[in-house]
Amino acid sequence: MTPFTARQMADMKNDEVKSRVDKVWGQFADVREKKALIDKVQKMLTPDVLAKADLSAGRVVFNKTCAQCTLYGEGHKMGRT
Repeated sequence: MTPFTARQMADMKNDEVKSRVDKVWGQFADVREKKALIDKVQKMLTPDVLAKADLSAGRVVFNKTCAQCTLYGEGHKMGRT
């Protein structure tokens, strides 16, 4: 089951279904909260801030947290390819 499908099931307003989805997937964050956080971070990432970024440190963070997925041809392939 995809995360999209799990979120739809959790939003069905059925306590039993939501309980089962939460048990397997954990609780999903409110989409509005995520959107607000994304907007906040995007405002912080000005061209000046990005110009000072440590790309090597960013690669280390990517490898530790994101490398389970594929980004720029690196990482693991998941789902359909």
